[in-house]
Amino acid sequence: MFDDRPIGSPTAWRSAKTIGVILAVAAAYVLLAVGSLHLLTAVGLSSLLWPAAGLATGATLTFGRGALPGVFLGSVAANSAWLLWADIDGTSVWSTSLAIAAGAVAQAAVAAHLVTRANRHSVGSARGRRVLTALLVMGPVACTIAATIGTATQIVNDLVDPGQWAVVWFGWWIGDTLGTVLFAPFFLAVLASPNRQPSGRLLKVAAPPLFLGVVVLLALTQTLHAQRRSAENARDAVAMDAVATLEANLTRHEEVLVGLRSLFEASPDVDSAGFRVYVNNFIARYPTLQAVSWNPIIGANQLDAFIENQRAQSGFKDFTVTERAPDGSLVAVGDRSEYVVVAYIEPIATNRAALGFDIASNPDRLITIDTARSTGQITATKPITLVQGDSEQPGMLVLLPTYRAGFGTATDVDGFMVGVYRLGDLMESTFQSSLWDDVDIELVDVTDDRAPLAASPARDVGSFAGIAGSIEAAVIEMEWFGRQWELIVTPVSGALAQVHPSLPFASLLVLLALVFLLESFMLVIASDEQAAARRAETLSHAATHDPLTGLLNRAGFANACDSAAATGGEHMLLFCDLDRFKAVNDTGGHETGDALLQSVAHAMRSAVRTRDVVARIGGDEFAVLLNDCSIDAARMVAQSLITSVMGATVITPDGTFSVGVSVGLAAFGPDGVEAALREADAASYAAKRAGGNAVHLAVASSIV
Repeated sequence: MFDDRPIGSPTAWRSAKTIGVILAVAAAYVLLAVGSLHLLTAVGLSSLLWPAAGLATGATLTFGRGALPGVFLGSVAANSAWLLWADIDGTSVWSTSLAIAAGAVAQAAVAAHLVTRANRHSVGSARGRRVLTALLVMGPVACTIAATIGTATQIVNDLVDPGQWAVVWFGWWIGDTLGTVLFAPFFLAVLASPNRQPSGRLLKVAAPPLFLGVVVLLALTQTLHAQRRSAENARDAVAMDAVATLEANLTRHEEVLVGLRSLFEASPDVDSAGFRVYVNNFIARYPTLQAVSWNPIIGANQLDAFIENQRAQSGFKDFTVTERAPDGSLVAVGDRSEYVVVAYIEPIATNRAALGFDIASNPDRLITIDTARSTGQITATKPITLVQGDSEQPGMLVLLPTYRAGFGTATDVDGFMVGVYRLGDLMESTFQSSLWDDVDIELVDVTDDRAPLAASPARDVGSFAGIAGSIEAAVIEMEWFGRQWELIVTPVSGALAQVHPSLPFASLLVLLALVFLLESFMLVIASDEQAAARRAETLSHAATHDPLTGLLNRAGFANACDSAAATGGEHMLLFCDLDRFKAVNDTGGHETGDALLQSVAHAMRSAVRTRDVVARIGGDEFAVLLNDCSIDAARMVAQSLITSVMGATVITPDGTFSVGVSVGLAAFGPDGVEAALREADAASYAAKRAGGNAVHLAVASSIV
């Protein structure tokens, strides 16, 4: 089954064939590796089925050391491309890729060496034992090399969690072992040269492991997809919990505004002190709220009276209505038909800068005011910079319209209860529980354009940069306060961040055992069939060929003649009886006679045409079938044969030995080969009686 040749020699490097092998192996390795990483990556760069390992071993066993540079180049190209695609730092990319490639080369070389040595030391033993030994040493044994080097390299470069070393190593080892056991025999059969490939061997040896490999690929793909779906379901559940937590927080804030509206609608004369008492009860319970304000709608003709009334209240003697100037400073408002002024705001100590600010002076906020007034619904502004400072994080105003009589149309709205948020503080306080330590949570406003609002970064960030097997973010759409938002939840550490935090060790080992046994069984069957075919071929050859000269024997010659007769045409037959051959045996011995017979056989093959058939039909008797040959052409061939045989010699210490030949020529007709042989035999006897080294034509009975 396996090639017993040594692993090559340095001279192979200079051949163009070796360069072609290197490039072909590298290209095939890249295709197989990238496909495996795409379909069956478990943790880090480990794949649960790695056919590239089988390619590396099969190519090394077939082509020798000349295939190893192709393995190295293919491994570097595939892994570096995958790492760059995963946005890994350049230094880590090349150090990791080079180390893994070195491991792949070492594994292939060791596997090929162990298989060659096992075959060399098990000559004559049962084929089943040879197959099992070969699969064992190049699979489970040799595949520990790349798994160990690959795992250690990824841990050193912080590409996988050190706590997952066993999962990474096992995933790598099982993938390389399955890939080698399944695909090394396949590539050995495919890559074997045609002249060393028995008929039907490719189909019998390559097809079963290829079919089994496809079955294993589908099974592993389904297993990993099931794990991914499970991980994604767990992530989605966490994301939905995050949405529910944020919505519950916002609902409580909405309840604060609704309660304040009820207060103002029931008691229109609430002053700043009453507002403070009522609001501070809620602020203490909901620290996420930056502030709560009452913003009445003031007509232009009411502005002076409003300011005077505000200044009459305790602590408001400097009250004025302001707007933001182009340079960002606060200035007195200009003339317009109405104003929406911050009349009261709590807590006043941290929000005094906003007191008296006309939120209708900003076009974006005016849009929100009009929307809330026309719909009667609580409505939020787009992200804004708050008047009370902290421009590093965006803010948001939430407006709830109030009515003069507690109800009415848009024209009955007399102001707004306003919740003021710093969105960063909102996210941080909403997700301060340890439940959210392992996830990044980002809030994005998508009402108009995508506008990132704020994020709650994970507090427990792993020290390694995940390269594969990491779970992607969940994006949940939500509508709140009249705006469309996305909450993006990304697991970054812990079990939730990994698609495959563990592997089904027992199931994979059972799978490997089944694959090993099935592959062994199929290869043993194929080897037995191949051995039987070789025995049959040997017996068939022995039945039709002369063992000394390698020429056809009498039976083989008869078959050749029957085949020629079936094609029609004119055929001639030469019967060649060696002259003085008995003297060679008597003088030089039978070994000299056998050597001379071999030399004569070679001389005859070189004297006739390529389409003619030469056979040894007796001790010193030969026959030649001249296909599609006229009598005149047959005479010329016969004469050439006599000359060639006379030149065949054997030199021994007892002297130089040679023979002549008497040739009988007969037409090969409808009476069959035996009749033609009898006629040619009689003609050759006549030639011998006439002195030998001559051609006698059977039908003419005359010496040529």
